[in-house]
Amino acid sequence: MRVVGYNGTARAGNGSAGARSNGRPMIRLLCVEDDPLVRTYLATRLALEPDVRVAGVVSSAGEAIAFLRREAVDLVLLDYQLEGADGMQLLGALARAQAPHPTPRVLFCTGLADETFEAAARALGAAGVVAKTRMAAELLPALRAVSEGKQWFRAQAASPLAAAVEPQWRVLVAEDDPGVRALLDELLPLIGCTVRLVWRAEDVICILEREAFDLLLLDHQLAGPLLGTQILGQLAERWPNLPILVVTGHPCEVEQAPACTNVRGVIEKPFRIQQLQAEILRVLQT
Repeated sequence: MRVVGYNGTARAGNGSAGARSNGRPMIRLLCVEDDPLVRTYLATRLALEPDVRVAGVVSSAGEAIAFLRREAVDLVLLDYQLEGADGMQLLGALARAQAPHPTPRVLFCTGLADETFEAAARALGAAGVVAKTRMAAELLPALRAVSEGKQWFRAQAASPLAAAVEPQWRVLVAEDDPGVRALLDELLPLIGCTVRLVWRAEDVICILEREAFDLLLLDHQLAGPLLGTQILGQLAERWPNLPILVVTGHPCEVEQAPACTNVRGVIEKPFRIQQLQAEILRVLQT
């Protein structure tokens, strides 16, 4: 069975959100970056700006969540590639968190700033993306724009990619996590797919009885009484030509499920966006 996946605190400044400097609102910021050289650069560079207050600099998603439970910030400057949970997972966690402070806006600063990444970040609620190759020119304007309630998605605005890809395939997505559903709903049209979303195993059967699809993207853990893998036998019997990619955070549990010839592979959470799209295209184009 084919499995696709990956593994992949200093403090500075003080002050209160809402203050002003040189006529600009003060931006109270948390920087989340795992590269120590980049962390040092960002903390040093941003400390020079009179309207930016670096409230914290951390290296992981866990440290970021712990920090935000203690202190309020206006904006999180976030890298994608972190140890443990990645930046997309942290973004989803912030949206769901019951924190004592208002949810900060999120600006990605990453080396993965292409059209696909921007679409995914936008779908999960980020306010913008700055490529690390463009930090010198764009980081400060982006910080200020995002802090004022605007968005900063350069590649998304400049590229006609989403409109240029004609739909070729119909994909049924059975996914329990609303953040991942939003992500897939945004990403799959970029590679020529139209998407139908469900989040319970019993709904998968009901939809397939009425409509035809080229691929089923099936989460292992779904809402309701049935796991996604518990309907594999029924799917194989009734729709033997429907390819299935199983999406899971527990690949060992999927491997222990009864074999199903429909299953073309397992996509392990957390997944990289490019790997996910490549695996979907591999199955659709076979």
